[in-house]
Amino acid sequence: MRGIAIAIAIATVSAFTSVSDDAFADDFTSWMPAVAFATSGSGLIVGTLAGVASIQRARELEQVCPRYCTDAELQNALTIADASTAGFAVAGVAAIVGTVTLVLHIYADDMELSASSNGVALVGRF
Repeated sequence: MRGIAIAIAIATVSAFTSVSDDAFADDFTSWMPAVAFATSGSGLIVGTLAGVASIQRARELEQVCPRYCTDAELQNALTIADASTAGFAVAGVAAIVGTVTLVLHIYADDMELSASSNGVALVGRF
């Protein structure tokens, strides 16, 4: 599962960066949205595949557990479910990062992002 997600992320990033290597190398915010959205897509794929595997494993255990079920089998099903949750969490965070960096790139001249111990502020005109 991880191999598929990694391959998709690498293919997506290489497709975006092959357009113009010089343009993406010049400005961090120009290639960061592509990386973030590729990571988000990979997280969605991992979350979905692990979720499907977790549901299938849970159905198998429902049939087996009334007779015999070990702690290792239950832990395996829970680990797969945790991997699904983590995949969706990564997808969400990466989508937010991609959106923020894309907005910052588009409106870079009209916006200012500042961070302090009190929090993060985004000031600008739209």
